[in-house]
Amino acid sequence: MTIVVDSTTARVPSAPGRSCVETSRLGRVLRSVASVLAILVASSCQLVGVAETPAPAPEPEPGIAGGFTTPEERAAGADLLVRAEAAWAVGQVEEAARLARSVVEDYPRVDGSSRALRILAEAALQLGEFGEAVEAADRYAALYPPSSEGRAQGVLLGAEARGAANDPRGAVVTLLEMSEETPAGFLERGRQRMGQFSRTVGVEALEELATAPRAMQSPVATPLLAEWATVLHFRGEEEEARRVAGAIVERALAGTPADSVAVAIVEGRADEVLGVAPLVGAIFSLDSSPSIRPFAEAVAEGIRLAIEGQSEGRRPVQLQSLDDGATASRAGAALLALQNQGVLAVLGPLMDDGLAAGLGSRTDDIPVVSPTARTIPQGARNVYSLAAPDPTGGRTLARWALQNGIRRAALVYPRDPDATVEAAAFAEAFRAGGGTVVLDRPFAPGTSFFRDVMREVAAASPEALVLPLSPEEVEVVAPQVTFYGLDNQGIRVLGTGGWTAEETLRDVDVRHTEGVVAVTSRPPGAVQERYLEFVRAYENFYQKTLRTPVAALGYDAARLVLRALESGARTPEEVARALEGIRDFPGATGDISVENGRIVRRSVPVRLENRSLVVLNPGG
Repeated sequence: MTIVVDSTTARVPSAPGRSCVETSRLGRVLRSVASVLAILVASSCQLVGVAETPAPAPEPEPGIAGGFTTPEERAAGADLLVRAEAAWAVGQVEEAARLARSVVEDYPRVDGSSRALRILAEAALQLGEFGEAVEAADRYAALYPPSSEGRAQGVLLGAEARGAANDPRGAVVTLLEMSEETPAGFLERGRQRMGQFSRTVGVEALEELATAPRAMQSPVATPLLAEWATVLHFRGEEEEARRVAGAIVERALAGTPADSVAVAIVEGRADEVLGVAPLVGAIFSLDSSPSIRPFAEAVAEGIRLAIEGQSEGRRPVQLQSLDDGATASRAGAALLALQNQGVLAVLGPLMDDGLAAGLGSRTDDIPVVSPTARTIPQGARNVYSLAAPDPTGGRTLARWALQNGIRRAALVYPRDPDATVEAAAFAEAFRAGGGTVVLDRPFAPGTSFFRDVMREVAAASPEALVLPLSPEEVEVVAPQVTFYGLDNQGIRVLGTGGWTAEETLRDVDVRHTEGVVAVTSRPPGAVQERYLEFVRAYENFYQKTLRTPVAALGYDAARLVLRALESGARTPEEVARALEGIRDFPGATGDISVENGRIVRRSVPVRLENRSLVVLNPGG
């Protein structure tokens, strides 16, 4: 068969400056083309002309704003944009965000400056600055028409940022902005994200969103509608569940997980597809001594409240509990027994020795979340505790000190795990920011006389004295700071969470705490209100007064595991991965994240004023 080709002989011009190596390389390419043509001839293939299909024109990238720009502005903006893209490409996230922010703020009229909004949104999301990420993503999406990839990218980024900020409702609303004009590949990604966020949105918001006309018209709403049909099924409203599921099937969006659920509900096979309720294990310590039992009962009540208080109609979770009597040997046997029963995660044990013994009995790395253990054995995988030392308070305090011009600090702290971790985190962050730790002075727990320590501090001439102390230690140390006159020497007193605890504010004389800058994971406002909501839920459920805050630890531990299950995790390995992905979860005890195998809480700087906490800006 005949191959018709352009008969013009290919020539390699000897352009000025072209090296022999380059010419040889081009020659090899042309010889390779000739070889391919020869193969086609031998196999009797037919080509009718050789014509390359022109590549589609790249989508225009608009400026953020219109208006006149000078050549100097265009050059400066373009340079910043190139540097921002280069920084982002090599993983310099903070630098990329800084450069992109400069373009957005100073050169918004430069052609292509919209790219800076995309970089800023992606970088801010990675840095945990979710508010900035949401704003940048929304502005980016608004610059493009509905049919463009730019609009789709902006919508997905905005949804991701809202989801990361624990606003799944906002994420769903953002995804519903996608239309039939959205490019197909982005629609598929939108449906995947819709499934993720639909499982974590509250039931009232789910009903509102799924029953709105907008959902019935959206090409990405199938998982949202399927989740609503699932809720109706678990509520026992089978007729309505089948109606919603039938609407999904009629839309013929085949091949998605949401469709398989809808078809199963329509055909009466929902239990077959949705599966049995996931099983979570718990190790209580109720059969223990009178000194431990009230503490253990409070934790168990918090866990049960979280499990029983699951949103009505969501996929149920079964709790299988065993009791270890607060003894290590029984804790090990209990954890192994729960693992053999097929639980997906274990809540507990409560005590350090029980946790260590339990981990020693594991035959695989099933996730273990202790509400109250103070230490986690070195090297243990998929093991977390809500009461383990948290370095974020020390880092937050160091950043505040540096931003307020403090460059010389003295550290005084007890030799216990919490204070040691906080002191080390402060020192590392403070030194990294250019500060100097002029004194690092640990003391034995239980020390009550600090004359010599205070003299060492005064001799070191710091600008700030950092005291990572428990509430009990604040009560002992704070009066001696005042007695030895360190505050009169212009030395600022900085503290960690023990200074902001309720008992400190209540019991320590205001003369010794007034003006102290400290950090807290439960600042006034939304976080404090969540704790009060937990108290109200506890007292309503158990019909008694909450007398200890440790119940909140059990409550948050269980809710973290429930959040992992909401993601669709159905094996211990999947639950562990889902736990590691949790960021800023709105818990009763603070905004909780799981980072590098450790449960941490967001801390904010506050000033103590007249037994109250005043939230400070980073530089105030």
